[in-house]
Amino acid sequence: MSGLPSRSWVRNGSPARPARPLPLRAGAVELELDDAVLRHVRIGDTEILEQLYVAVRDEAWNTIPGHTVRKRVRRRADAFDATIELEFRHNPVMFRCRIWVSGEPDGRVTYRIDGRAEGAFTYARIGLNLIHADASYGGRRFVARGARGEQHGSFPTGVAPQPIVGGTEQPLIRAFTELEAALGGVEVRFVFDGDEFETEDQRNWADASFKTFSTPLDRPLPLRMAAHHELSQSATMVPVATHRRGVPKSDRGVHVELGEGPKRPLPALGLLCASHGEA
Repeated sequence: MSGLPSRSWVRNGSPARPARPLPLRAGAVELELDDAVLRHVRIGDTEILEQLYVAVRDEAWNTIPGHTVRKRVRRRADAFDATIELEFRHNPVMFRCRIWVSGEPDGRVTYRIDGRAEGAFTYARIGLNLIHADASYGGRRFVARGARGEQHGSFPTGVAPQPIVGGTEQPLIRAFTELEAALGGVEVRFVFDGDEFETEDQRNWADASFKTFSTPLDRPLPLRMAAHHELSQSATMVPVATHRRGVPKSDRGVHVELGEGPKRPLPALGLLCASHGEA
């Protein structure tokens, strides 16, 4: 039947199929680069970040999609670097930026943007967004540091209603430039530059995550960008500790007991251990 949108339009908002995310590695850290978005940043089974990307929101909080102008990626066995140029155009917003993403063998991952307004416009937010899945962060301890002081707490397991004070929404974690989180067997530090960042509980809007974003909520809106104004931000993720859970040692021998029921011959059984004595 003519006139119906294609499956790609319905799924992706575009007639073209999106490219497959590119798997990358930075030491023990694994992740995917999906156009200009970092996805599923993890160490082992622990997801450190669900997403990291550039967000451009106009004065009415509409999300302006970015168009990739060019992209270059270099991969090595345990490191990578990428350069991506994006432009965001939706009257009156005209913003263009270059993104540098790098991963080092020690697990350090940096995402940096250098942008420039191609005309004057008002907006609600332009900058980096980090999405933390509640499955990884719920109930986990954090420390946030910045010019406004140090905060200690835990990411809530239940939805934390977003308070409104004097007509202004308040974040879950107020303005900071450094955030540490203890995620079970992995401890990670995020270091930010170019602006202050805050974290909110997105489960208030049916999204199972916490979001860290630039531009604190106490700044009056709308914001104004002058023509040719330049904006730079960066977020660096540093794994500071990885605790591998081992099996406790025991002096007792291994006892295997067969249950009741029909007896059948078993194949040869054995245990192997690496020559260096470690699992």
